[in-house]
Amino acid sequence: MKKLFVFSFIGIIIIVILNLLSIRYSSKYKDSASLLGQEKREAVREGVFSYVKEKNNILFLGSSDLMTGIIPELFDSLSGDKTYSLNLALPALPIGPNYFTLIDYLDNNPAPEYLVLTLTLDDHPEILFAKNGTQGINFPREVLSYFVYKKDKDVVLNYLLPCHLYMGEMIRYSFNEILHVLSQKDKHMVINKGEAISIIDQMIIDRGFYSISNQGKNDSLFMPENYIDSTDNNEELRTYGNFGDPYLKKFLNLTKEREIKVLLVNYPVRKNRFKEIEAIHPEIQKILDNNSHIRFSEEGWKSKIYKNKYFADPKHLNMSGAEKYTREIYDELLNTFEL
Repeated sequence: MKKLFVFSFIGIIIIVILNLLSIRYSSKYKDSASLLGQEKREAVREGVFSYVKEKNNILFLGSSDLMTGIIPELFDSLSGDKTYSLNLALPALPIGPNYFTLIDYLDNNPAPEYLVLTLTLDDHPEILFAKNGTQGINFPREVLSYFVYKKDKDVVLNYLLPCHLYMGEMIRYSFNEILHVLSQKDKHMVINKGEAISIIDQMIIDRGFYSISNQGKNDSLFMPENYIDSTDNNEELRTYGNFGDPYLKKFLNLTKEREIKVLLVNYPVRKNRFKEIEAIHPEIQKILDNNSHIRFSEEGWKSKIYKNKYFADPKHLNMSGAEKYTREIYDELLNTFEL
């Protein structure tokens, strides 16, 4: 019994040390998507992003396609500054974290008049939920909810045991720091303190909007017209995902209870990346039929096909693309709800 206690105690100490080391290295070497997601969620809870009286307040929620696509300052100028908008979209995450971001906002503010959403549901093939979902997560409310409602417990495990998530990085960077050398790949991933502060400050100033050009990954800031990506398949875009996602129903109920008008929008894609959507998804039609506060614009369900010149990388818009998309979404909201 005594040996079991000793070994258990030693095991706990080792786990604590590994967790502390993982937290240290992850904070130093966190990629921009993780960094932005964490800082944006914390800014909402701390009241940095807040409601403005005597204006129509609008929240934008979704994934990185919306985060890099909607410029709040431009959107509000189009309304004659009758609106105040916040881009609270989170990188590579489904509706669950967006639902909790809305709850965090409502904890400190009146309900916004409008909410614009690119609906991305759990099980979407491009989602990095197990990693990005831990960034800025609300404890205990959100962690406990994922434990109860999600079959995949990785995000809970990663929150409770950071070493489970960052063990590889911790070992690699410890080795690199000992030898005082970083591979070219690691140099590309590392965000130094000054760069991190610059990214965060600019994101806060821009009310949640983040231009992909800030990463410096594409010097030309647009994709060549003849560019073809290995992921291009010209098949119909899987816009949504698993309609059994428990947080879809929670989101629908919450917005209905708080009388928030919701506009669903599609994000833009490069020509030939996906086949155009030919009809509104039947599950989406059910949502529209059963929830009068949720709408698409008249043709908002259709694919938004943009030329390559509007993209900074194969998936995300550059500034010209973001300006174009922001204007289109403004028109959709204006025409749908008579903003």
